[in-house]
Amino acid sequence: MATVNITVNKDTKIGASLIEIARNLSRQYKSVVVHDEISEEAWLVEEMKKSRKTGKGNKKKVIEFLSE
Repeated sequence: MATVNITVNKDTKIGASLIEIARNLSRQYKSVVVHDEISEEAWLVEEMKKSRKTGKGNKKKVIEFLSE
């Protein structure tokens, strides 16, 4: 699975529409995931929880983050 990051201005009509479309797709399909912008610390905590809970967290990214 590929990861694509898209930056959208949610204050515009097209930006808000694109976000809503992505959220609808994420509810229907597991292969689409919408992440709201969060701090690095919050991201790290979520990745660690996911990894501990399911074993499917992105361990490589967590280790890279901790190595910086």
